Amino acid sequence: INVNHNWVLGGSKLNEFIFQYADFSNFISANSMDPYQIFPNGVTIGQNPNTPQTTQQHKWQFRNDFSWHMVGGGGLGHDLKTGVNFINEPRLFITFNVGTGGYAYTHLDNNVDGPLSLVNLQGGSAEANIPTKQFSMYFQDDWRVTDRLTLNLGLRYDLNTGFAIDQSLNPNYVMLAEAGAAGQLSGLVGFEDFGLEPKEDRDNFQPRVGMAYDLKGDGSDLIRAGYGRYYDFGYTNSNILFAAVNATGVGAGTVFEVSNAGGIRNPDGSFFRVSDPVSNIESQNEAGGSLPLNRHVASPRIKQPYSDQYSVGWSHKLDAATVLDVDYVHARGSDIGWRPRLNARHPGEATRPLAELGIVPSPEDIAVAVSRGESRHDGLSLGVRRRMSQNVQFSAWYSLSDSTSTTGNSGDELDITNIQNAADPFNEVQNGPARRSDSRHRATISAIFALPHGFQVSPIWRYRSALPVNIVEGVDLNNDGVNNDIPLRAYAFDGVGNAPKDIGPCESINCGRGASLNQLNLRVSKAFAVGAGIRVEAIAEVFNLFNVRNPSGFGPAANFQDKRLLINDDGTTSPNPDFLQPATYAGDFQEPEQRVGQIGFRIVF
Repeated sequence: INVNHNWVLGGSKLNEFIFQYADFSNFISANSMDPYQIFPNGVTIGQNPNTPQTTQQHKWQFRNDFSWHMVGGGGLGHDLKTGVNFINEPRLFITFNVGTGGYAYTHLDNNVDGPLSLVNLQGGSAEANIPTKQFSMYFQDDWRVTDRLTLNLGLRYDLNTGFAIDQSLNPNYVMLAEAGAAGQLSGLVGFEDFGLEPKEDRDNFQPRVGMAYDLKGDGSDLIRAGYGRYYDFGYTNSNILFAAVNATGVGAGTVFEVSNAGGIRNPDGSFFRVSDPVSNIESQNEAGGSLPLNRHVASPRIKQPYSDQYSVGWSHKLDAATVLDVDYVHARGSDIGWRPRLNARHPGEATRPLAELGIVPSPEDIAVAVSRGESRHDGLSLGVRRRMSQNVQFSAWYSLSDSTSTTGNSGDELDITNIQNAADPFNEVQNGPARRSDSRHRATISAIFALPHGFQVSPIWRYRSALPVNIVEGVDLNNDGVNNDIPLRAYAFDGVGNAPKDIGPCESINCGRGASLNQLNLRVSKAFAVGAGIRVEAIAEVFNLFNVRNPSGFGPAANFQDKRLLINDDGTTSPNPDFLQPATYAGDFQEPEQRVGQIGFRIVF
C-alpha cells in the first residue's frame, strides 16, 4: 500500500510525503521428499537439503522531503533540500529446515546401490524474528556561488536499530561474554567487545562536500571534486541472522551422523547401503542425538558499514560534438561485517584459544560476526564522448584501477575458513585483491553509425583483464587445523590445458589470476513507416560476434578455493591436474559462452 502527497508552495517550494506498508511472504518448498544422495561425480538426487525455507516481512515507511529553489540575480542562488525517513520492520521472520525429507547419503562411487561414506540426519527447525528500525535525516544545498562555481554541501545521519540482539539464551555467547568481562579474552583479536553491554551503532554522521568549476566560463573546461561518507544498512545475513537463530536457544542441526572413508558397514561386515535400515548403524552415531546450536555468535556491538569516497575530475571540450573526461576516484570501506574463523590454533600452540570455555558443538567451527572488514579502491578513468555528428556517435572508456579487501576470499557471507593466522586475523596478508572487482584494466567502446536508407549499425566492445583467484596450497602448512593456506608462489591461468604460469611470490589472499574477458556485440536496425504516426523498427543483434571463449569458474573446487596439491592415499602430495583450469565459461545462464543471435521488431506509434 503506497500513498504519496505532493504539495507545491508558492511555486519555488515542494513538499513530498510518502507512506508505505509492505507485506511479503515467501516459501521455498522441497523439490522432492526422497532421501538426499550425493555422488562423487557431482550428481545429487532427492530433496534439496536446505528446504523448506520461509521468509515473512512486515514493513512500514514514513518519508518526507522538502525542496526550496532559491534563485537570485543572474540565476545564482540555492537549491535546498531536507528530509526525514523512518522505516519500521517489526517482523522479519525466517525459518529454514535442513533435510526434513530424511537421511542424507554420501556415496563412495557413482553406483546408486554402492557403499556409503557418510549418513546423516538433520533435525529441528531453525527460526528467528529480526525486527529492525531505520531512521535517517539529511540536509543538502546546491549553492551556485557564481555563474562559474557551484558548491554542493550536505550532512546526513542514519540510525539503524535491531543489531544489538539479546543472545542470553545462547550458551556460547554467555561463555564468551563472561570470559570477556573476567579478562580471559584479553589479547585475543576480534573478541574485544565481548563482556561489554550490547549497544547499537549511533554515531553515523555523514558529511558531503563537492564543487564544480567552469575554468574559462564558456563550458569548455570543467573541474569537479568531492568527498562524502556513506553508510549502508548492514546485511543481516552476514552478521546477525544465524546468531539470532541461536539466540532462541532451541537448536537445529545434525542429530545423526555416521562416517567411514572406507565405507560404512553393517554389523555382519557387509557394506551399508541406502536400502538397509538405519537401525543397523545406530550404535555408530557420532552426533549424540540432541538438537545442537549452529556455530554463529555476533559481537554485542555490531557496527554499520561505511565508505569514505573522494573524487576529482576534468572535462574538456575537444570540438563542438566531442568531450574528453578524466576522473580519479578513491574509496575506502570500513566496519564491513564478516564472520572470520577466530578460534583456529595460533602458530606454535597445541590448543585453540577458547579450548577451556566449552564451546559447542565444535569449537573449531565457531563463527564470530564482527564489524572489522575493510576495503579500498583507487581508479583512474579516461573517456571520450561524441554526440551524433556527421552520422557518427561514439563513446570510449578506459579505467586503470586497484581494489583490495580483507574479506575478499570468502566464497559467500557464510564462509568462515578465511583467516590465515588467527593470532593476527586482520593483518596485511588478509588485505588482498578483491575477488569480484579487482580488474586492473577495463575498456568499453560503443558507437552508432547512421547509414544510407535508414539503417543504423551499433557495435559495442568490452574488455576486462583477469580477475583474482584465491589459490590455496591444499595442505595445512601452519598447523592451525584449517586447510586454507596460501602458497609461496602465485599462479595465473595460462590457457586451457596449459600448466598455470608462475607470476611471482604470493603475498596475500587472492594472489592468483584467472582469464581476461573480451566480447564484441553488434546491433543492426532499420525503421519502416507503415502509416500515419506508426513506425516499425526491425532489429537484428549478435552477441559475442567472434565467438570468443572467456574462461571463468576456475577449478577444482567451487568459490575459487583452488587446491594446488592433492593429498594421496599414502599421505604424499602430487600436483592437481585441475588446478587453475576453467570449470565454466562466461556467457548465458546454464550455457557455455557462444555466439548468440536474435531478431526482433518494435512498433512505435
